Order: sequence, then structure tokens, then C-alpha cells
Amino acid sequence: MKDCKIVLGDGYEDKVTGFRGTATARCVHLGGKTEIKLTPRVDAAGVACEALWVDVKRIIPCSGDTIGFTARNGDQCKGDLPK
Repeated sequence: MKDCKIVLGDGYEDKVTGFRGTATARCVHLGGKTEIKLTPRVDAAGVACEALWVDVKRIIPCSGDTIGFTARNGDQCKGDLPK
């Protein structure tokens, strides 16, 4: 994880599947593999879609199709990357 530059709360895309979402969790396995949990927006009916764990090597930055959230301290956080 020493070289992992993924920022939780920013938007990313799995370059293999095209799955897009906000990085909401990071998992570092004992063997050294790092995975990022991508959480997509809800669908048109307002139903939450399932999040996906993706190997950090398959992640590329994206913007526009991410979720926003409010931190525990009340700060508003936005999942888009800075322009």
C-alpha cells in the first residue's frame, strides 16, 4: 500500500469492466494485494446497486458518475475529482 494513491471519496473506474463508482473502502491483504471498494450511484428507481471490490492495479480516475456523502463531522464531501 505504500504506493497506493487512491483517495477515498474520489471517483474511479475499473479499466477492465468499465464499472464506475466512488472509492469507499481500501483493503490490504497480508500477501500485499490492495483492493478498492467502488460504490456506484443508485439506479433510476432509487435502488442501491451492489459495490464492487477491484484490484488497485485496475483502477483509473474518473469524474461525474460518483456519489457524494456527508462525513461524520458534518462536512460535505463530493466524490468528483478536481478539474
